[in-house]
Amino acid sequence: WLNEEVFRVPNSTVMSSMISNITYEDDSYKIYEYIDVDYGADIEKAKEIMLDVVRSHPQVITDGSKSEPSFRFSSMEASAIRLRVSYILTDHELSYTVPCQIRELIYKRFRAEGIKVPHNIIDVHVEE
Repeated sequence: WLNEEVFRVPNSTVMSSMISNITYEDDSYKIYEYIDVDYGADIEKAKEIMLDVVRSHPQVITDGSKSEPSFRFSSMEASAIRLRVSYILTDHELSYTVPCQIRELIYKRFRAEGIKVPHNIIDVHVEE
């Protein structure tokens, strides 16, 4: 499957249950995108940018037929605040290309608006 997920289902469950192909009649596909920002970042501004980028992409469903794109303050990591934006694509076949485009657009908007995406810095000390 496109999410490269592995499902193990016991034979007894398969034989005694109704199995439904979730992509048979509906090609839409939900994406969860996690992006880290600096602890000094304006979270409201980051939220606004992330949702604006997602909502403006033509392959993201925003007509009310599916759940609207949403934002979450996901967690506080060691060196960053982890944010999440979720959205539903019109077609599961786009689950590789569209998220890449959206990440790139978010990154460019963050840079333009002064929101820093942290990266690990390692200090190496050499003893003589």
